[in-house]
Amino acid sequence: MKNNNIIYLIGMPGSGKTYLGKKLANIFGYHFIDLDFYIETKENKTIEEIISENSESYFRNLEREHLLNLAVDKVIVDKVINNQKIIISCGGGLPCYFDNINLLKFSGKVIYLDTSLWKIYKRCLKSNRRPLFKNKITLFFKLLKTKKKRLPYYLQADYTIKL
Repeated sequence: MKNNNIIYLIGMPGSGKTYLGKKLANIFGYHFIDLDFYIETKENKTIEEIISENSESYFRNLEREHLLNLAVDKVIVDKVINNQKIIISCGGGLPCYFDNINLLKFSGKVIYLDTSLWKIYKRCLKSNRRPLFKNKITLFFKLLKTKKKRLPYYLQADYTIKL
């Protein structure tokens, strides 16, 4: 059953999901969750540490597990029961693995932040928190290739916002 009280933000790393999610939550009085931060808190490791110590495949399984755990997290359940709205910023690759995009669409509204690759590129150059985009020399081409691969999943969102 689709829950209109949950909004998922999806898009490429550096597209503004966390920034915009926090701003919107603050303006409208929603509860905000950054799924990557949630995972890091629960695992007591950064995403980069999880991937480097294990693998990206391991992380994707862990990401899925934590996405499902959010559904039964007492804080989230209490907010949904009390009709409070929640914005969840998802990791850039989350919608593209398993049937995660269907799970997101089933359980809430999905908004794709379609940010220009140039903006994403500039943000990624400044960031040390994007483990899959560490090589600055090939960064733009990796972003281009990644967006092309992920776009069919992103376009399944309920809404698209061009940034």
